[in-house]
Amino acid sequence: MVAIIVSGLPGAGKEEFVRIAMESGFSVIRMGDVVREYSLAQGLDRSDDSVGGHASSEREKHGKEIWAVRTQEKMPDGNVIIDGCRSQYELAYFEDNIEDMITVGIETSKENRFRRLASRKREDAPETLADFEEREERELGWGLKDTVDNAQIKLSNETSLEDFRRLCRTTLQAILDRVPRPGSPDQVPENRN
Repeated sequence: MVAIIVSGLPGAGKEEFVRIAMESGFSVIRMGDVVREYSLAQGLDRSDDSVGGHASSEREKHGKEIWAVRTQEKMPDGNVIIDGCRSQYELAYFEDNIEDMITVGIETSKENRFRRLASRKREDAPETLADFEEREERELGWGLKDTVDNAQIKLSNETSLEDFRRLCRTTLQAILDRVPRPGSPDQVPENRN
C-alpha cells in the first residue's frame, strides 16, 4: 500500500492527477470533502466562505493537523491518493501515521488556475479575480505553498491537457514500480537458518 499526498493551489490540476490515479487503481480521499462533510453536519452552507471559515476555526480549536486526523480516520485500504493537503502540520501528521507515503506537488500559473476554476461553474468557484485572490490568500495562510514547494515530486501543468495526463501516468507508474508487491522478493522473509 502506498499513499500519495497530492498538493497544489486551487486550479493547479490536482483533480486531473486524481482522475488518472483512479484509472490506475488508486482509491481517493479528498480532504476538502471531509471538511465539507463536517461543515454540513454543523448546518453550514456549501459556500467557499462558510466551508473555508469552518476549516480555519476547526484548526484553531483542535490543532493545525485536525483535517489530516479526520481524513485518516476515513481513509480506505490499498493504494490511495490523499487530495488537498494544505499545510506542513497536516503533512507531518501523515508522515508520522502512514508507513509508505510520497508527496506530489502540482504547479501552474495563477492565470491558468483562475481560468480553470472560473470555468468549472462549481458552487465554490470564484466569480471574480478578487474572489480568487481572497481564497488563495486564505489557503496560502494555512501553509499550502510550503507543502507544494517541499513535495518529493513536482509536476508542472503548463502545457496541454494531454501532455499533463501523460506526465501523471508516467509519474504514477514510477511510484507503483517502486512499491513492493505482496509475495515479491522484497516481501518474502529472509531465511536465517
